[in-house]
Amino acid sequence: MCSWSDVLDFDRVARSCGTPVYLFSPEQLRRHVRAYSGLVGSTSRITYPIKANPTLPVLRCLVEMGVGVDCATPQELALARAAGFEETATFYNSPALDMPVATDLVRRGGTVVVNSPEQLRHLADHVHRAEASSVFVRWNPGLHPVGSGGSIQAHGTRHSQFGMDSETVLETLAESKVPIRGIHTHVGSQTHDLAVFDDALEGLHQLVDRIHDCTRQRITTLNLGGGLAGPSTDRGGGPDIADLVRTLRSRLRADLSYHVEPGNSLVGACMGLLTRVVAVDDNGTHRWGIIDVGSNQLLRSTILHSPHPVMDRNHRLLSTDGRDALAGPLCFAGDLVLPRTSLESVRPGDPLFVQHCGAYCQALGNHFNGYLAPATVALGEDGEFVMVSTSEPPWLDPARTTYVWSNDQPHYDTPRSFRPTESTVDHREWHLHHARQISANTFSYELDLPENPVRTITFYDIITELVRISLARLRPGSPNEAGLHHLVTRHHTSQPTDGEHVTSHVGLGPTNDGLIPFHLTIGDLVTAHGTATTSTS
Repeated sequence: MCSWSDVLDFDRVARSCGTPVYLFSPEQLRRHVRAYSGLVGSTSRITYPIKANPTLPVLRCLVEMGVGVDCATPQELALARAAGFEETATFYNSPALDMPVATDLVRRGGTVVVNSPEQLRHLADHVHRAEASSVFVRWNPGLHPVGSGGSIQAHGTRHSQFGMDSETVLETLAESKVPIRGIHTHVGSQTHDLAVFDDALEGLHQLVDRIHDCTRQRITTLNLGGGLAGPSTDRGGGPDIADLVRTLRSRLRADLSYHVEPGNSLVGACMGLLTRVVAVDDNGTHRWGIIDVGSNQLLRSTILHSPHPVMDRNHRLLSTDGRDALAGPLCFAGDLVLPRTSLESVRPGDPLFVQHCGAYCQALGNHFNGYLAPATVALGEDGEFVMVSTSEPPWLDPARTTYVWSNDQPHYDTPRSFRPTESTVDHREWHLHHARQISANTFSYELDLPENPVRTITFYDIITELVRISLARLRPGSPNEAGLHHLVTRHHTSQPTDGEHVTSHVGLGPTNDGLIPFHLTIGDLVTAHGTATTSTS
């Protein structure tokens, strides 16, 4: 059981940051990275599956330690680049590869993992042999680990959609027009049985020997995948990273290099969710504790019926037995955090700490009942905490920002009414791709900067121009120059590079005091936000 949260005063954090809020220990994550490097020899041979926790505080910490990244979609690849992962440290692995994206990554020195003969043939059609510096094939070991969370987490069974069996791998590699550098496998998730990893490693070694005997391919690297269970399902009683390292290290071969791809066991215990009890009610059958977060952030445990350990304000674990229950705030009977517990020591207003929320909580977060994603607070080595990501702003509510709003006048449609504005936005310093009003007071602009904005235009100029145009849209008939008196901006990333494709989202929400908050996104990272002060004259 991780003890990094022992130094925290849950009441103090709740008062300072509000609830719910994620608490993150970068140092615990670093310890896990160092532990895995003891197996494969280097942090660069740890490949983090970005789907486990795609938040920038986690990703930036891993980048700083030299960890690689595994992505399954173009969107995850874009996020990895934004976080700072080098393309040469990037794996792209999906049963639904975007072939132009895969081709581009291979040409840039990244690694593509193909799951089927068809994928490899399509890749070979787009990439010359000399360009394919790093292509892996995924081997399905045909294993069904006990305790892997059922079929939805058993990625390595012969019935799953991932990878090829041994005979298909051999046939595919014998016919391949491109060199295959490595073999990838993944036994499944939340696996407690270390013998399964041992069996998979032995199977990989046997497959490599057959490949070398039967084909011209020469395998140099094995990616062992991930799958080791985090401590959330059995309160720390299962094997840990050190146990896995001891089991496998002596079995590694000198003629091969190895990668691992841990998700749950790497990040799961590095983060928890601080919540607050909003009510304790007795309905005659159960005493119910209701907290301010549930399946909107803890969906994985709801699906898998695998409750997280929960601490009270004094760091004592709540029981997993008793006549009481702890539930989230959602209008959903399955929103149970602890289906059975004792609430003798719990009172309304108390903070509670849901442990081991670092993996597949934020990643599976949703907006059920209109709830937005919580903020994240990082714990420093001195025991102090700092906000590293804010909660989602209400104006980003997807139900409103994705709706195509029509004009009140039936004959007057929004796209047509926006065309004059598009010509206004098309500036000599940039080229406009589109300008759309995506809600009553939210506008989306997509544009290219053909030259380095350091020489020609600053972020301040871009924001000023877009906010000015947007304000004119909110108040039709007012001169473009009117309405913007002052702009407050905060900059915390570098300027875009030459020719970078820029997507800008300016959100406007008039308030009673005349302040109009805005939010601008450049590329993949939030780069500026603030308020525009307007005059009603």
